[in-house]
Amino acid sequence: MNNDGNLEHCNVNSSSVFVTLGGEWKLGGLEFCRATRSAGAVELPPNRIPPSLAVYDAPEKTNQCTDSWGLGCLVWEVFNMTPLVQSGALRNTTKLPAPVASVYKQLLSEQPGRRPKSSEVLEQLTAPGGFLDNNLIRTIDFLENIHIRQNSEKQIFFSRLCEDLDSIPQVIVKYKVLPAVVSAQQFSSLGSMVLPALLKMSELLSEPEYQRQVLPTVVQLFGSPDRATRLQLLQQMEVLAPHMDAATINDKVFPHLCTGFLDANPSIREHTIKSILPLASKLNKQLLNTEVMKHFAKLQARDEQGGIRTNCTVCLGKIAPHLSPTARSKCLISAFTRALKDPFPPARVAGVMALATTQHFYPIDQVALR
Repeated sequence: MNNDGNLEHCNVNSSSVFVTLGGEWKLGGLEFCRATRSAGAVELPPNRIPPSLAVYDAPEKTNQCTDSWGLGCLVWEVFNMTPLVQSGALRNTTKLPAPVASVYKQLLSEQPGRRPKSSEVLEQLTAPGGFLDNNLIRTIDFLENIHIRQNSEKQIFFSRLCEDLDSIPQVIVKYKVLPAVVSAQQFSSLGSMVLPALLKMSELLSEPEYQRQVLPTVVQLFGSPDRATRLQLLQQMEVLAPHMDAATINDKVFPHLCTGFLDANPSIREHTIKSILPLASKLNKQLLNTEVMKHFAKLQARDEQGGIRTNCTVCLGKIAPHLSPTARSKCLISAFTRALKDPFPPARVAGVMALATTQHFYPIDQVALR
């Protein structure tokens, strides 16, 4: 306002400040705003109503630094947590932190020309070691200017964000940092860099808030071609699945997820298999009994990784209660007896355990003959 707009606010104090849910401070009380006076001009401050606002007037009343004086009054009110009633109270600086007290004294200098502008105050307080040189301010500043940051800077920032969140008030994380991270992902496609912090912050949300703020971004990420992003999503499926309804899983998630069964990366294939466990109860009959069984059969019989063949057998045994009777009779015994012949010892053990776990699904004649 002072620098770019060439305006004086003329009413800077705690009653003119409004704080959002995200902890942002907004300056209101613009009814006394006026154009900045030229050098040497003399003009009395506006006649403010109610008269109690006169306590915020600078002592000389005709200088061009009334906003700097008002900022000093605001600083006093913030740290004393009470409105200013008498101007004489401004001399009491016992509750002001040392890094703030020095700037505060400059703002209330008896010589108007020595009072710093708000931009100069901000520069002093955000300097290394300054009062505003902390994780909260750095995090907010980075997110507000993320569109001009290099990818290397983004990687460093998000690698530290999970740890930095512990030192930021939860209300600001929930209403300021989280929406900013979601917005950054939507417009910058940050993918795997964002996920750890996004999932950590989502723990602060209620279910309706999660559905509205986080789930659309998570579902969108399942379509990412980036393997690191897909792997992280698969690894977090137990956390994500309870927040997704059957329609979302069947129509939006599974079409992307099933490509992992054929992925060249063994970790993607393995975690795709494991991800079926928390999803099985919500998959429709066609996907679970046909598509999943088809992929499981191929991986268990042909995958070159013994661990993947083993996990197929283990997961198949665990999702057996969700299969239709027809699919169980058609797939289970064939799959588990095949595992008993696997050259990989853990796969054979998994076959024995799966047969024992699912024995109540088999008719006596199949137990005897197969």
